[in-house]
Amino acid sequence: LFFNDTATTEIYTEQIVGSVRCVQETVYNENAYFKFRDIHSLDVLSIDFSPDEKYLATSSTDTTVNILDIKNRNVYHRFTGHRRFATKVKFSPDNKFLATAASDGSIYILDFATKEVYHHFNIACGDISKLCFSPEGFTLIANCNTFNVIVLDIVNKRVVHKFLLDQKEYLLSLMFSPNGQYILAQSYAQVTVYDAATKEIYNDFT
Repeated sequence: LFFNDTATTEIYTEQIVGSVRCVQETVYNENAYFKFRDIHSLDVLSIDFSPDEKYLATSSTDTTVNILDIKNRNVYHRFTGHRRFATKVKFSPDNKFLATAASDGSIYILDFATKEVYHHFNIACGDISKLCFSPEGFTLIANCNTFNVIVLDIVNKRVVHKFLLDQKEYLLSLMFSPNGQYILAQSYAQVTVYDAATKEIYNDFT
């Protein structure tokens, strides 16, 4: 469950039926929502709003990724390139790309305008549970196998760095700071701040 940036639409998933329901936050009654029914055949694992709030991306254990048109209430595009569970979806801040990840360590970067695959990263590091774009959208970080972080250069289509997180528990959150200078990793009892340029620990809070 999360709110989009303007807090006008509430989104949550009904995983059993593979549906997504959108509820207007300002009106609480039974008719104040619309539902994308049966967009997936299995559980919905991840959802993300496009920055312009016109689209919603969903990923599922049925291996597919859907891009939903919020205004027209239909499936704008369906991506079927993954071979294992599609675990995560994330729009770039400039709305140019959609990153999708799977449980086999594969990451696809989709060109949102053309709906074509911009690049396929075969990380092969196991289940990818976190994706985050840098503020300018040029870099993508991914968490796989719990403690490994992969840094991807989207422009040059290459892996630029891999590093092991100094975390002793399951990673709950992975993100860039608003200016892109730092990478923050949060577990249950620890928050570690990394320098995004050097990938070294900048500060550690336990």
